[in-house]
Amino acid sequence: MGIDDGGSRLGEVALVSKHSSVAKTGVVFNSTLLDENAASHIALGQAYASNVLRGVSMNASERDAIGMNESAIHQDVMIGDEVMDVYGVSNNKKIPIMKNGEWCFTI
Repeated sequence: MGIDDGGSRLGEVALVSKHSSVAKTGVVFNSTLLDENAASHIALGQAYASNVLRGVSMNASERDAIGMNESAIHQDVMIGDEVMDVYGVSNNKKIPIMKNGEWCFTI
């Protein structure tokens, strides 16, 4: 992404259950703002400060210090499906977050 240095860096990771209201429609809306809610996805470019605790009140240096990416772009790429498994790792232990596209806990 040649617009700026941040355009080729990770800006977002979003986990979306196969039971999301958009996924259940089975429709591709050809609108990123809707379609991104049908599957887990990542985005290259801008990280949104509103998604980080106190991120909106941080200045650019503070956001950079916690690893938030800044860019003029934000390009979503869908990566998930109805059989995706996701694990977190803590103290060398795998912790299930999603199994077969479903949350492993109540959210």
